[in-house]
Amino acid sequence: KANLHNVFLACKAYWSDNTGSDSCTTAIAAQTSYGWVESADVTVTIDDGRESVFKATAVHDSDSTTTSFEMNSVGNIS
Repeated sequence: KANLHNVFLACKAYWSDNTGSDSCTTAIAAQTSYGWVESADVTVTIDDGRESVFKATAVHDSDSTTTSFEMNSVGNIS
């Protein structure tokens, strides 16, 4: 959940610098100016990087289970 929250904050900074219709990606969020760092064993995918319809998924692979979470454009995680 923390990875989704942090990539969302990085994208919010990106949209502030650009426009909300510009698509944020994990590569953009990881740039030095936005500062997002993905945790080990977690894969974050931004399914739609535009601010108004933002959707991202995080999957944590542990030894025994795979847990996934989704975040929407208002920052809610499910």
